[in-house]
Amino acid sequence: MKVSLSPELERFLNEQIRSGRYHSAEEAVGKAVELLKEMAEAESRLGALLQEAEESGPATEMTAQDWVDIENEGLKRLQSRWRRFSEIPSCETRPSAPNSGMLTGALAVRQRQTSQTYRSRFPGESPSALTTARLTGIGCS
Repeated sequence: MKVSLSPELERFLNEQIRSGRYHSAEEAVGKAVELLKEMAEAESRLGALLQEAEESGPATEMTAQDWVDIENEGLKRLQSRWRRFSEIPSCETRPSAPNSGMLTGALAVRQRQTSQTYRSRFPGESPSALTTARLTGIGCS
């Protein structure tokens, strides 16, 4: 198959190859087609979800409990992802301040590592202190 690109796209493609991001035009175009396929699949899933939502009946107002349920479901999903990447330590606090949420030195290091890993796994998102504590099991009481 032969593909013709506009001069602007051809320049961009050549820059990507020169930078070392891709080894050849074929590799870069292959990646672009894979991304196009992923986008089409995501749009299809979104369409199906929208259709399902429309067929589920009239909209209802969100309650405070609905938001709590959504947060809890999101945290479960994040914890599931985390378990694949690292073992989650148990909740521990300093003996001198039971249930204070103060971390021992080793656990404080683990919490920092967890935050850094979170940021690398989910670019552009930053975990709140509560989310980090929930994900790691650190500082909870």
